[in-house]
Amino acid sequence: MKKSEVRSPKSEEKPKVEKKPEVGSPKSEEKPKVEKKPEVGSQKSEVGNPKSKEENTSAIKIPQSEIEHPTSEINELPTANSKLQTETMEVHHHPEVEKKSLKEYVLEGLMIFLAVTMGFFAENLRETISDNQKIHEYMQSMVSDLQSDITLYRSSVDFNQKSAQMIDTIINSLTANKNNKAKVYFMARTLTTGASVIAPNAKTFEQMKSSGTIRLVSYQRIADSIASYYQWVKKFDYWSELQRQRLNDLLNSNDKIFNAALFYSIIKEKRNAEKLVPELRNNPKLVSSDPVLINAVIMRYQYYYGMLNIMNQYASKASLQANQLIKLLKKEYNLENE
Repeated sequence: MKKSEVRSPKSEEKPKVEKKPEVGSPKSEEKPKVEKKPEVGSQKSEVGNPKSKEENTSAIKIPQSEIEHPTSEINELPTANSKLQTETMEVHHHPEVEKKSLKEYVLEGLMIFLAVTMGFFAENLRETISDNQKIHEYMQSMVSDLQSDITLYRSSVDFNQKSAQMIDTIINSLTANKNNKAKVYFMARTLTTGASVIAPNAKTFEQMKSSGTIRLVSYQRIADSIASYYQWVKKFDYWSELQRQRLNDLLNSNDKIFNAALFYSIIKEKRNAEKLVPELRNNPKLVSSDPVLINAVIMRYQYYYGMLNIMNQYASKASLQANQLIKLLKKEYNLENE
């Protein structure tokens, strides 16, 4: 009886060990306690207790799936999120496009056409305003050039007229062989001090031609007037060169009949040399009384006299054209008060 009694507790202990939940038992599937992490901790706490090897082994085997794969449940969440993100991205990549009617397409095309057309007209308007301002400035500058040309023409005509009068006196005195040689000396020396060369200012016109701004002149008659004037004054280059040649010929002939020392004494005096130079008071004689040489000098003075008259005629005509062009430009471009 005692042995049976002794064995009975062992028999009672064995069923208890066998009744412990296993990994593959249906009880573990019914109760989702295995998925809870607190049970793993409880098992670990039991492992630390001084129990038998069987109990420790059974305690370790219960959460084995979780110990071997501790991040299985954690890895599942990013996978699900990535799937959701992929689905949302696919929705954005393939949006549903709403179909438009023909009327809407026509309206959009009309709006685009109107926008392009308005931009074109705005650009043309801007260029027109800029061109008008530019041509206005050029016309102002051209009027200023023409006014300076007129001043030049007038001063040249005055200077040439005085020179022509002195030449007329010299020719008459040498031809008649009068005893007023002092006056002849003084006038001959004065003529050699210089000449009035006409060179109109065509700076604005040349700038308009080089930049192509001349095409902005709106009226043909204005363009023709401008072209006619500057074509005419361009001839002054040739006439001025011819005038220099006539003056050089005159200077080269003076030494044949006039005293060089007396010429030099006259030019040193800045005032009325006829009264201040003593040699002129005594009616000095010519270096040569040869009629052939005197005739050659007179011819040179006649050539120069004729050149001065031609220059005065050209300058007077150019001045008249410049005045007419100024009036025309002021009227057409509203420059009356500028």
